[in-house]
Amino acid sequence: MQIRKDSFEECIKLSQITPEFDSPYEINEYEKRCDGINHLSLIGDIPVGFKIGYDHYKDGVIQNFRRNGVAHQLSNFQ
Repeated sequence: MQIRKDSFEECIKLSQITPEFDSPYEINEYEKRCDGINHLSLIGDIPVGFKIGYDHYKDGVIQNFRRNGVAHQLSNFQ
């Protein structure tokens, strides 16, 4: 899997289909949390997982792709 930087919008799309996120953040929440601080949003080349890193982070992987090391690869890259 290749990992790339991407937008909050792409990460939000994945969070909306990730079961653990019963009420995923809207883009304005990420913008507020990341305003003025270093942050990084990552997504896999096949968009099945994401990671948004800042002081407090959330990450998620679509259920059918879990236990394949996606979150681990995203964390390592970050």
